[in-house]
Amino acid sequence: MVTRLVKPSMPPSLRSSVMKAPVIDLSSCILCEICCELVPDVFRINEAGYVEVISLDDYPQVEVDDAIKACPGDCIYWDDI
Repeated sequence: MVTRLVKPSMPPSLRSSVMKAPVIDLSSCILCEICCELVPDVFRINEAGYVEVISLDDYPQVEVDDAIKACPGDCIYWDDI
């Protein structure tokens, strides 16, 4: 289970504008590589053979959402950065 905390000092109007990044739960990842095929600018296979998220300033929400929906391991989710 993942718990997300919202900082109490953050005004409600800013909570929706918080930067988010995709995260992969490697314990659930079955290495199907669908995310890498759908969004190669965000996901890749690293040298150790695991899927990783490429560090970017901004992530394409629609494309990452498509990868989240297509993931058979249900291991990709958004997290605040």
